[in-house]
Amino acid sequence: MDRERNKLRKSVRIVKHTDGEGQTPKENKDLLYCLTESRSKANPCFIKCKINGKIRGCLLDTGADVSPIYLKDVRQVDKLERYAGLVRSASGKPLRIVGRYRDCTITIRNKQIVCNPLVMENIG
Repeated sequence: MDRERNKLRKSVRIVKHTDGEGQTPKENKDLLYCLTESRSKANPCFIKCKINGKIRGCLLDTGADVSPIYLKDVRQVDKLERYAGLVRSASGKPLRIVGRYRDCTITIRNKQIVCNPLVMENIG
């Protein structure tokens, strides 16, 4: 048990949220605490899921203010809604949000969830 606890402790990155000077309330509202993709099998926070039928790596981040997906995972562009908020990464860098995707189906361990995640530009 201690071995697994130490393994988890090493694999989890804690991000501290502080209110920076000069930030408007709108900027603070949609702060994204952590966004990354990892191939590490040792980290239990990363799981495989299906986003609209495509298998993807997924970070389970219960402290995040928003749920983002990449534009490449959006099947029907006509389901995109405008989104005017500003989203920042854990490092404070603004993310390029394309819109909000209505009725996205995510499957985790044979359980289907319908949600409305933010859609960001593909990286790389």
